[in-house]
Amino acid sequence: MRREKRNSSLRILLVIAAISVLLFQRFHVYAFFHNGIFSFRNDTVPQTQEPLSDIFLGKIRATAKTSFSSVTADTFSTIDDLRATLASDEYMHVSDAQHNDSPRTPEENRNVVIKDVYVFGIKREDDNDYHLILGSKPETYVFQNYMTAEISGLPSTSSSSYTTLKTVRDIFKTQMGVAVSKELVYYATFKNPPIHLTYIGGSLFFDNHHYGQHSRVEEYQVCSSWEIHPVTTITFAKQQ
Repeated sequence: MRREKRNSSLRILLVIAAISVLLFQRFHVYAFFHNGIFSFRNDTVPQTQEPLSDIFLGKIRATAKTSFSSVTADTFSTIDDLRATLASDEYMHVSDAQHNDSPRTPEENRNVVIKDVYVFGIKREDDNDYHLILGSKPETYVFQNYMTAEISGLPSTSSSSYTTLKTVRDIFKTQMGVAVSKELVYYATFKNPPIHLTYIGGSLFFDNHHYGQHSRVEEYQVCSSWEIHPVTTITFAKQQ
């Protein structure tokens, strides 16, 4: 009896194998027999992929992160020059920036522009922000103070900041190409030099949620929780 069952099972498997070969040769269809169910799969049918969302998905201080100040921008030649004008991280940590729903604080109510700056790393965040690590010196693997800038995810289309933020995001995505779909979009190496920006600007923001953690992309780590967030203007220099 057991031998007959084994022979019967073997015949079924041989039939399935023969059918599978014929289907694959003719239609590129795979046949499966599992738990008494006979099923098929056609691997030539392309799998649809959801397009990447541009909508901001964050919850903490969402309004401040997706809006910007209306004051005149101050322009700086280096990150160090800008940092010299900022309140300390320790002070900001206990300021109104500590609240998850706080609007932009008086210390953050500034627009800034940094000229001739370099991008050393870019990472796509879960909230759909693009996280940029900026440095003033073009050399890789040298000590310098890095700073974060965020290409913000987009607010509602009814927001007064939507058009500006979408324009910046579109410029950034066009420049970076297909790499924007990756979590690690870019980082500088000896063979892959940092990306030169003629200038980048936006409103200041203190990322109190990550106070003391000093965000990084690969080996490039910032030394403060101050950011340009959101970026409202960006111009890529002509790459060599």
